[in-house]
Amino acid sequence: MFRLMAALTLVLFSSACVPAVNPEFQGVVDVTYPLVDVGGRPYCTATKIDTNLFLTAAHCLGNPTGGLILGKDGVLKAFTVVKADEDTDLALISAEAPGPAAKVYQMDVPQYDRVIAAGYPYGVALYITEGLWIGDSWQPSLANHAHVSTPIGPGNSGGGIFIRTADGSWQLVAVVQMRAKADAHIGIVSKQSVLKGFLK
Repeated sequence: MFRLMAALTLVLFSSACVPAVNPEFQGVVDVTYPLVDVGGRPYCTATKIDTNLFLTAAHCLGNPTGGLILGKDGVLKAFTVVKADEDTDLALISAEAPGPAAKVYQMDVPQYDRVIAAGYPYGVALYITEGLWIGDSWQPSLANHAHVSTPIGPGNSGGGIFIRTADGSWQLVAVVQMRAKADAHIGIVSKQSVLKGFLK
C-alpha cells in the first residue's frame, strides 16, 4: 500500500514539474547535487556556492560530522560539515567536487516573482519545479522562513530556490526546508535575510 501511495504521489508531483533537461535550466543543473545514503540513493539536495562548499538544510545531516554527495562525474564524495544551525535549518558542507558555483542573490525578491526549485524528489532524478515567491512567513513559529508556491517533495530538502536575473543567469535566493502541512502546494524555505546572515 505504501509503495502504491508513493507511486501515485510521484505521478501527481511529476505532472507539476519537469525533468531538468531544458537548456534554460542548465545553470541550475550544474550547481545542484544529491546527498546520498550508503546505497547511493538520493535523500536530500545541496547547492554548490563556492569552491568545495555546498549549502543544504541542517535536517539533512543524518550524521552531524559528514556524509556522502554524488559528484557530477558520478563518483561518491565524502563531505564534512563546516557549519550547521538547527534553528534556521541551514548547513554548510565541504566536499571535493569540481564544478561551477551558484551566486547568492543580493537583492530582495519581489513578492510573486517567478522562482524555481531544484532537487531530487522521492529519490529520483533531478527535477525543476516552478512557482512564485510568496514572501516571508506570517507565522511566528516560522519567523526564519519564507514561502513559495513551488511544488516540492521529500528529497527536495536542502535544494535551492532560484530566481532568473536580468542577465539570464539563475541565482540562489533560498534553501528548501519543508512542505507546508496545511497546503501541499506551499513550500517553506529559508528567509533571504536569514540565509545571508548564515553565510557571513
